[in-house]
This record gives sequence, C-alpha cells and structure tokens, in this order.
Amino acid sequence: MKKAVAIPLALALALTLFACGKAPAPTTATQATTAAASTVLPAIEAIEESAAATQVADATGTAEESASVAGSTTQIATTQPGAPFALNSSDIAQVLALYQAIARQNPNLRTQDSASLNGVIKGENGQEGTFAKIARPIFASAIEKSGTTENTFPGAPAQLTVGDVTSAEAKTANGKTTLTLHIKEQNAKKDTPKFEGSVGRGFGLLAGDALLGNLGGGGVSVDESKATVDLAYKNPVILLTADSATGKVITAQWTNQVTITAKNLNVKILVFPAKEFPRMELTIDYSAKTI
Repeated sequence: MKKAVAIPLALALALTLFACGKAPAPTTATQATTAAASTVLPAIEAIEESAAATQVADATGTAEESASVAGSTTQIATTQPGAPFALNSSDIAQVLALYQAIARQNPNLRTQDSASLNGVIKGENGQEGTFAKIARPIFASAIEKSGTTENTFPGAPAQLTVGDVTSAEAKTANGKTTLTLHIKEQNAKKDTPKFEGSVGRGFGLLAGDALLGNLGGGGVSVDESKATVDLAYKNPVILLTADSATGKVITAQWTNQVTITAKNLNVKILVFPAKEFPRMELTIDYSAKTI
C-alpha cells in the first residue's frame, strides 16, 4: 500500500486547520496453520503439475487432474480437461491454494493503486469542526492524487495461511475462474512490517516510516517522536478472475478500508509555535486494480 505522499499531506492539512480553530496480535505458527499447510501445499503442487501437463499435451488428449485435500474426500484442482485452474468450491484451503498458484503464474502483475477519503475528519471529540469541513475537499483531492502503479503481485500471497481467510469461493464458467477471498481484519502500528499479519500478507500495509513523513515543504513540519499512530484495516476483500486454462489474470481487485488515528502529534506551522494535537482520525477507502 503506497500512500507515502497522500497520507502525510492529508494529515498536515487537517492539523493545520485544527490549529486555526486493538493492539495487533503477532502472527505465529499455530496448529491451524500447520494443518492448513498440509492441505494447501499438495493442492498447489497438483495445480502446477496440471498446468505444466496442459502446456505439453495435445489439446484433445489432456487428462483430468485432481488432488485430494488431506483429511477430506473433497477433490481439489480441476475435473475439466485442459483447465488446470478451474475450481468450484467454497473450501478455504482449496481456494487459497488456487489463488497462490495463480499468483505464481503472474509475478509481474501490473496494478494501479487508488484511494479516497471516506466520511469526515474527526477531532478529539469525535466530531468534524467547521474548519475541517472546509478542508475536506482539499483532503480528498490530495488523497486521490496519490495513486501509484506497481509491477508485482500485491501482498505476499505465498505467505497467506488458511487462518488469514475468513471465507472464500471459487467459480468456473465459460473458461474463466473467479475467486473471492475475504481476509481477516487487522490492527497495526505505523512501524508494523509491510507484510505482517493477514492484511499485510494479502495486500501489504501502509509504509510506516512514510505515514506522516517529513513534511518540511509548505511551512509545515510534524514531530512524531512522542506520537502514536494506529491503523485499523476493515473489510479486506480480494476478487480475482483468471483464465481457467492458463492461470493468466484477466482482472483483479484488492479493496479495504483503513482508519488512521494519530495521537499526540507535535505540529509546527509557519512561524507559529509548535502545538500538540491530542487526536485526529480519518478513514481512507483503498483499492488496487489490474490495468
């Protein structure tokens, strides 16, 4: 998540106008994750072996491929000749295995980030003051101009576990497979590593050291040495459609909502004395889409 410019600018603007007027649980290996790995890894291998076979086999002579999920009678991979990335299932382990296999097929996926301000800018009392209302259009414009283009598959898909996913579904029709994965929500700090936690692995977290950043331009500077910044990632969803024969991504979108709460920021504006702001909160709708 690459909001290194928009978020610092947005915070600076809000704080300027105000001047005028779930600790995250570290992700560790658990019994559930271990069991998930024993389910997912065989599934990934089956999908990739099937894909390789499809590339070298005669179009009319491709054999059906399937792999059993450990501890289950449910079949994974495809039952459709020539379609190793076909799957109809709501089993999290199966869908995650297919998602990871598709990620490996598209390592240099080109995506475009976008973000928009959601709702009001809240101050210490939880309300938006008059000056913040005036600032909101400027805020929104700054955030919307912050999009960046990337040439890599979002997040760290190989590190995603079954425990990171709350529900999942795969459907194949007309030569296309559509995956929907609902990722577990996450709370984080500004210095939480980018690929830590469920959202980190599924999307990538906001860059901590650039969250407030060096605001030396424009006469505004922020001293965050005593500040705390909390981030709450809500409603993270991955929606991806791929060719069921090749695994090539046709379209994909990663969406979530990030609420940023900054406390005890020491702000200096132009020649005015530095001022400490006890609390400010804003929510940003984030998405990354294939282009």
